[in-house]
Amino acid sequence: MASPSAGAPPALPSEPLALPPGEVHAWWCDARREPAAGPGAGIDLLDGEERRRAASFRFPDDRRRWAIGRARLRDLAARYLGADPRELRFEYGPSGKPRLPDVPLRFNLSRSGDGILLVFCSGREIGADVERVVAEYGGEEIAGKFLAPREAASLAALPEGIRSEAFFRCWTAKEAYLKGRGDGLGYPLEAFEVPVAAEGPRRLLAHRESAELRRWWLLPMTPAEGYVSTIAVEGDLPSVRRFGGGGA
Repeated sequence: MASPSAGAPPALPSEPLALPPGEVHAWWCDARREPAAGPGAGIDLLDGEERRRAASFRFPDDRRRWAIGRARLRDLAARYLGADPRELRFEYGPSGKPRLPDVPLRFNLSRSGDGILLVFCSGREIGADVERVVAEYGGEEIAGKFLAPREAASLAALPEGIRSEAFFRCWTAKEAYLKGRGDGLGYPLEAFEVPVAAEGPRRLLAHRESAELRRWWLLPMTPAEGYVSTIAVEGDLPSVRRFGGGGA
């Protein structure tokens, strides 16, 4: 079995990072551009459970991408906290969302192909999802089974030329929200609605738990060419600082 350290990221610079309460930081990483592992990088940063998780992936590229993402998470979280990345001890919620106990730092990670998105904020819950857009894929079979009826109808009414991107933006908004809550896909996707083909910060359109409607902001983003993403963040509308990648 190939080692997940192959191609893992080098250690990031050691200077600390500041994260003001009103900001969200979004970091983009392209796994194809990561150099070979060096001292203190990649697999060397992971704990035993993370190494076992990396080794469980069947395909070498999947193992490599997972290890890169997790090493980046440790590197960045440690810089925000002024800590040693190897000393971080994650706890996990019922659906597997990681958390560092006894600190206000909140974070989330999403991968799609070679794209890795990591988001951080302080003192409020956050979730993120990124997807690579598949051209000419409108998600019809998924929409009919998993989306709320109005979401599916809105997607079907769009011109074919923009339907693919709209579907993936809708999907990332739903996943980011569920990851922010810590529920994952175990929560019914049809129990809430997100805007379809909307731009800029937005709220949930409908929810069977009415208090959720004003609790979250959905922040669409284009982290790199060919990808779309959404960040779901609790509380007041934050400013977003981006590191790496491109797009709007």
